[in-house]
Amino acid sequence: MDKTFGPPSGDWAGYGITYTEPSLAVDGDRWLVSHIRHYPPGTNDWRHNLYVSTYNYTGFPNDPCMDDEWALRVPCVDVPVICWWSGEDTPYPLPAGYVILKTWAEKPLNEPGCNFPLEMNATYKVAVYAGEPGASGIVSNVHTRHPDESGDVTAGHHSFDVYFTAIESAVVPPVVPPVVPPVVDVEQAIREEAWNRLYPEGVNYNPDAAFPQFALDNGLGAPVTPEFDLLGYRIQGFFGGIVKSKIGDWGNIRILAW
Repeated sequence: MDKTFGPPSGDWAGYGITYTEPSLAVDGDRWLVSHIRHYPPGTNDWRHNLYVSTYNYTGFPNDPCMDDEWALRVPCVDVPVICWWSGEDTPYPLPAGYVILKTWAEKPLNEPGCNFPLEMNATYKVAVYAGEPGASGIVSNVHTRHPDESGDVTAGHHSFDVYFTAIESAVVPPVVPPVVPPVVDVEQAIREEAWNRLYPEGVNYNPDAAFPQFALDNGLGAPVTPEFDLLGYRIQGFFGGIVKSKIGDWGNIRILAW
């Protein structure tokens, strides 16, 4: 992932809840929080629970509070969730006061994955307890000391839903450098092939040798003999003349007429 995930949906900010995203530095899978909501009057039944569910999304992103979008959520079962109240910033190492439950280990899939009862005088944090530090988002400042609203939602009786969503680590394809074709000197290639086809058996072509370069510079044409040594000289015949040089003295080449 090369960007932040964005805040969860829901009414959590109005209840002073804060959220820390998973770290972008984590190489493996991450758990972000996709939704946090408060149970409104008429749905809480005087409870004081923190409900946590863990999902994969087949249609991410979406607003998971919409009832008609249940088909987009795929429950991830047996995911360990840690809820702690002793004030540590992260659950690594384990906090002084905590509970770890696995989602849907003891509950049917049509209910939230797990739930933690909230004591009125405690303030809670919750995260998926899996992988390395930073692999999970952290929901903080969850408590029930909010004012009375009406009916079954009063001070000490507030409940919240938190949805964690699994985001697989990005698979970055290896960078394959483009294949750069070699730069071909067309004239040199033609010249080499022509030398190789000289009758009757060809002549080895070396563009860095002194004789071929000398013959080219002086317009002597194609070779008619291979190089050979005689009386301390290196010699080669070309159509326009015979070139010779004392062996080792390649800067002093001379032309002999045929």
